[in-house]
Amino acid sequence: MSDAKASPGESKVRDLVGDPYSRFVAFAHRVDSDLGPLTLIWKYYKPTGWFKNGMIKKRRVFLFIPRESGFTFRMVFNEEAIAIVRDEDFPDVVNQGLDEAKKYPEGKPFDLDEASFDLDLAARLVDVKLRSTK
Repeated sequence: MSDAKASPGESKVRDLVGDPYSRFVAFAHRVDSDLGPLTLIWKYYKPTGWFKNGMIKKRRVFLFIPRESGFTFRMVFNEEAIAIVRDEDFPDVVNQGLDEAKKYPEGKPFDLDEASFDLDLAARLVDVKLRSTK
């Protein structure tokens, strides 16, 4: 997945990630039907390799970073989105993750890996992102 010239196909990603990939696919279908339309665009960044940008209405809402036997699901939240998370009933892992995250100009990153990825939680976080301003 480090070949910068050609984006990986679905079968290559499925083989790389393994069983956890099916949960991401189910999540993507749910977001597309409930919040979308969702567009997944392959991008290459030298430190991480290939990843999928999850876009809704030209707005990046999450990143899917595949790796051997798993993945990282990443979102970046601005102050408004963080305030929404604080006001709603989210698990402690989300609040702690945002508390501990380094702040960048675009906001604070929050990651879930294949073990902690929960379809309902991830969909709720996408909804929060969409309700906040850019």
